[in-house]
Amino acid sequence: MRLVSKITLKFGARPEQAPLELTPTGITLFVGPNNSGKSLVLREIEKFCATNSSEGNHILQSVDFSLPDAESLRRDISASKSAPNQGESVAEGHILVQRINTYPGLRQREIIPLFNVQQWLDTNDLHALCRYYISLLTVRLDGATRTTLLNPNNRTDLLEPPTNLLSALFVDLDARTRLRKITHAAFGKYFTIDALNSNQLRARLSDRLPADESEEQALDQRAREFHRQAPEITDASDGVKAFTGMAAAVIGQKSRIPLIDEPEAFLHPPLARRLGKELTEAANRLQASAFIATHSANFLMGCVAGSPQVNIVRLTFKGGRPSARLLTHDRLQELIKSPLMRSTGVLSALFHEGAIVCEGDSDRALYEEINSRLEAAVPSQGCEAIFVNAHTKQSTAKIAGPLRQMGIPAAIVIDFDIINDTEDLKFLLRDLEIPAPLAQGWCQTKALLVQQLVASGVDQKRNGLRAILDEGLAGATRSLLKSFEEYGIFVVPNGELESWQPVAGLQLTNNKKLWLMNAFDALGDNPEAPEYAHPQGDDVWAFLRALAAWINNPIRAGT
Repeated sequence: MRLVSKITLKFGARPEQAPLELTPTGITLFVGPNNSGKSLVLREIEKFCATNSSEGNHILQSVDFSLPDAESLRRDISASKSAPNQGESVAEGHILVQRINTYPGLRQREIIPLFNVQQWLDTNDLHALCRYYISLLTVRLDGATRTTLLNPNNRTDLLEPPTNLLSALFVDLDARTRLRKITHAAFGKYFTIDALNSNQLRARLSDRLPADESEEQALDQRAREFHRQAPEITDASDGVKAFTGMAAAVIGQKSRIPLIDEPEAFLHPPLARRLGKELTEAANRLQASAFIATHSANFLMGCVAGSPQVNIVRLTFKGGRPSARLLTHDRLQELIKSPLMRSTGVLSALFHEGAIVCEGDSDRALYEEINSRLEAAVPSQGCEAIFVNAHTKQSTAKIAGPLRQMGIPAAIVIDFDIINDTEDLKFLLRDLEIPAPLAQGWCQTKALLVQQLVASGVDQKRNGLRAILDEGLAGATRSLLKSFEEYGIFVVPNGELESWQPVAGLQLTNNKKLWLMNAFDALGDNPEAPEYAHPQGDDVWAFLRALAAWINNPIRAGT
């Protein structure tokens, strides 16, 4: 039975937006762009699990618990029992516990009135239950702790309950065995602990398994030779220490509510993916409800590989408007299984303010560079978006549509020849889920425009609006393109990528890659050089400003 039965998220002081309620599975992932509240919600969960209070919270409204019976509850509390130090007095019916992790305001060593357990349950005294019980089963791992979790620590009295992570692992062969399998799969090394340094325990990584438990835990010559050949984990890289420490904390402490902030820090992508899988499997095995804030598509993919039933909550905070959306399992599986989606890396859009989906890679490269320069000059004129190469015009909407369904603002950029295509526009609008009456009206308007454009006999693909000399026809076309833009559909007004003139003097060419290289050369690469192209007021600069404004608008149409 999982200890957490429901979690409810609110959205600041906006009563018109209904809270988001979810039933935690083994893993609940909080994703979203920077400064969207991912780390904050973990701290709020930690505070609630210690105090049963949501006062002052911005995101978390409440956590509902599935509490065990009194006997099980007493047993869980007693697992943290510690012997009194000199001068400490423990009255009858009380127990002294040692918290391995503490929330500010809670003492690391605390006397718990164990005889009150039944009363707490009978009166539903959640404040006492959180302080004396749930807080013992909650652990938060953040950037300040993840690389030091396995530093040398006191051995303490091995006949008493452990008071630190290493001593908990030292007396738990099953936990060490599971951890060894994980470290060997990840690094080709076996996790071990030695007790050879006075009253300290030290974590090591060995090239081979200990022949038996004594070779690891004894104090004889055989144990000394075994550990002498294994480097201490403190000498390993930050990635190895963080990976092993987080896995050890979840497995060794048997925490029922692990809270982990950006576990992918210090980890290469394959290692982040492996950690996601291992943590998910461990949480399910322990019947834990883990809450994890991540900024890594690789870690997310690892979690889904460990269990397809992963909750993914996307948090955003834009223009003073916070939001949270639970991503459905079916939609996530569609993204993961689709070759098109995998090939374009669209899962990374979960961690950005939005996505801009382009027809080809040259388009993506130029627009990303222009946006970067806009952001550098005036941050509000650019956007924090991922730029995606969709390979074709038709696939832009097939990528953007599912992203929009998950609450991710996804704009598409397409060439002007969409105006001439008889069927492409209809299918594109369908994939973007543009309201049917609106889409039908646009298609009818486009059909009338095409009749006149064909009659004009101009090369619209290369010249776009510039080729339309009739003022009335040009105005009607601009109006249609403006309607598209309101819904995140951006048509290159003058034809195609090569029609842009971000700097003066660029020549048209049929070779898109050659044009792109010439464009990059003309833009320059040294911001301090006089020839470096800073943002201008028109052309592609204005086009990207409009794109960014749509992404940045929290009340945009289309999502």
